[in-house]
Amino acid sequence: MNEKRIKIVSTVITFSIIIGVFLFVFFYQPKATITLNNEELIVKTFFVNEKVNILNIEEAALIGDISASKVSGMDTRLMHTGKFENDKYGTFVLCRHNKVENLIVVKHENKYLIFNLNTTLKTEDFYQQLSSKLGE
Repeated sequence: MNEKRIKIVSTVITFSIIIGVFLFVFFYQPKATITLNNEELIVKTFFVNEKVNILNIEEAALIGDISASKVSGMDTRLMHTGKFENDKYGTFVLCRHNKVENLIVVKHENKYLIFNLNTTLKTEDFYQQLSSKLGE
């Protein structure tokens, strides 16, 4: 009788772990913190912790959607974060809300940081603030 209980408890624990992992993978939405001050651009979220000195930014652009392959990081239905790659930018750091098509591309020290905020309007406004800091 004890062996039967052990099997039942083991099965329940196993299914609970599987369900917990499933819920985390499909419903977890990391919060992105994107800030700009007089000295640096900061992008932080799960798998991304970038600080870029304003003086090191070579160029910035507001672009439409891009396609890329994940190198490392996380790509859920809500966000893509981490290192990604494509033919145009090579390997780059990405912090992308998937429901927002436009992205800000920042080239610094021959590397790329590509990100957006959680709405199109916030992304466009942030890009305008960044452009004014860069004198563009």
